[in-house]
Amino acid sequence: MKSEPLRKRCYFETERLKVKNWEIKQEKSELAINVIKLLTPKVTKTLPTSWKGVDNVEKALNWIDERNKESSVFSINLNTNLKLIGFLFLTENDTKVLSEVRLGYLISEFFWGERFGTELIMGFVEWCKNDSYIKILYGGVERNNIASIKILEKNGFIRYNNLTAQNTIFYKKII
Repeated sequence: MKSEPLRKRCYFETERLKVKNWEIKQEKSELAINVIKLLTPKVTKTLPTSWKGVDNVEKALNWIDERNKESSVFSINLNTNLKLIGFLFLTENDTKVLSEVRLGYLISEFFWGERFGTELIMGFVEWCKNDSYIKILYGGVERNNIASIKILEKNGFIRYNNLTAQNTIFYKKII
């Protein structure tokens, strides 16, 4: 049996990234401003409608509350200056024997192409290997998001039963 919820026990660093539970303790309006900067039209293009058009503090505060209700959210920061460059979203499904975790992430368009996605998922997989409770990871990817598909495949995820929902392809990794 795990001792703490995922949002409290997950923390890891990679060569360039620091990933930790997002700090809601900070001034919420400061976090809201960062959310607005991250959720650009390019970043949210393939995401659900409720993730689009977050262009003011009130919408961002609502977005933050909704994400907190549905998953554990982690900030992705650069190690060098702690600049926020994205979010990792984890939803844990407990069973009696193991834990399955659905993951999603987004990275600021200003950091695309710098292999931060690959580094993030690699670091998370390594963290999971040391967490005695997590046994299976799932990720869904929009079928045209070739970069994210490659990131999952590079990190050992396999297409899961060829299932698709609308435009989403599902991947699975056994830890």
